[in-house]
Amino acid sequence: MAIISCPECGRQVSDKALKCPQCAYPIANPETRDQLLPPKPLQKEPENIAKKWITLTGTAILVLVAFVAIKNTVGMFSENESSKAFNQILSRQSSTSSSATYSMSDYNQITTGMSYSQVKTILGSNEGKELSRVDITGAPLTISYQWQNDDGSNIIVMFQDDAVTTKAQALLK
Repeated sequence: MAIISCPECGRQVSDKALKCPQCAYPIANPETRDQLLPPKPLQKEPENIAKKWITLTGTAILVLVAFVAIKNTVGMFSENESSKAFNQILSRQSSTSSSATYSMSDYNQITTGMSYSQVKTILGSNEGKELSRVDITGAPLTISYQWQNDDGSNIIVMFQDDAVTTKAQALLK
């Protein structure tokens, strides 16, 4: 390290100084200056929150569009046509034939929260035909049962953990 005179103001400064403390004239040559400067801290790239929101919003819109497309596809039949088609499919699949006749009065007695055995009591102790079962860990066991008359009219009841959550009927008298 040597002491030199500042070329601008003449003050005595170190040849390693970046600039003159008197007049701020650059002293060290560019190669030396870069070596003397402390390293710049690495800057973390800021999170692009807008990009995340756009991705999330786009995904939500895609799910919504898919839901609407499926709903429109399923809803292509009028209510009567879809009920008839559904009942025809179920009547072909029905393996239980009973002499019991289920009525709108029976249907109206079924209420939310009833157990499967309570519903069976209302419907003449007949076992319902299991239509679907969803058994996912951490979620309530969900089972749908159907009681069908010979003419295709029927009652469908959905249970979650042995409690009625939803009921539906078609063509009951």
